[in-house]
Amino acid sequence: MKFTYFWLLLVLLTACQTTPASDNETSEAIVEEPATSESKEPVTMEPSSMDTTYYEYEGNINGNIPVSFHVYRQDDLLKGELIYKRVGNPITLIGDVEGGYCRLLEIFPDGNISGILSGQMTGNGEWHWFNPKKREDFDMSVTLSKVSDETINFAAKDDVTGSYRYSYGEEGYLGNLTVHKVQDNTIHYDIACFTQAPARNMAVLEDETAPFDGKEAIEKFSDDEMDANCEFRIRFYDGFAKIDYVDDRMDCMFGHNAHVSGIFRKTK
Repeated sequence: MKFTYFWLLLVLLTACQTTPASDNETSEAIVEEPATSESKEPVTMEPSSMDTTYYEYEGNINGNIPVSFHVYRQDDLLKGELIYKRVGNPITLIGDVEGGYCRLLEIFPDGNISGILSGQMTGNGEWHWFNPKKREDFDMSVTLSKVSDETINFAAKDDVTGSYRYSYGEEGYLGNLTVHKVQDNTIHYDIACFTQAPARNMAVLEDETAPFDGKEAIEKFSDDEMDANCEFRIRFYDGFAKIDYVDDRMDCMFGHNAHVSGIFRKTK
């Protein structure tokens, strides 16, 4: 493992500070006058299979921002689209679910995240919507209008080499994953992740390799590489990657709340 120098932090932070023009779709939607969204009969049924399931919702953020969105669930992953009804342009949603509670990211093609939705997947009730750029948090009323079993495959459809990124705003968490090549069942990659300002603590790995089975890579660090118990996996999907720690050991290796876990959108 090689460690980065201070200049790397400056270069990466400068590269990450792009302001998404599409962020206006979210911020402009927050207005004062009341509005009503289309209503549908609530659905409380449970799907017959959780392997691949489609969920469709109607919602309202802060009482005056009507939205509709849908997600497909495959195991613990979610992928779909959200539409702000006054804007009309679909925004990609990617997230995960644990114990019925889901967390969805509004994530743009450049990896910028404009909003975070969270709540119980089944039934109806209150969710939360958070703007990571402005640090604004609003209640969100949600009605589940449809559940069905459908066939969809989240698997990566092409070469996994390329650049992956997430950004929670100029002062928020940043992450970059670069896959240089896949050769002889081995992935060659770099990761650079930073905590939110002002600390900007780093979790950086350079010129690393890990066994790769075509879908996921498992990285393990031995005792002479800082922590014998540190292990994480990189899973690749159609248009994004997810890194998580085995046994949720996010405190290993880097310290100071720095870690490499997250959902990274493929940017090129």
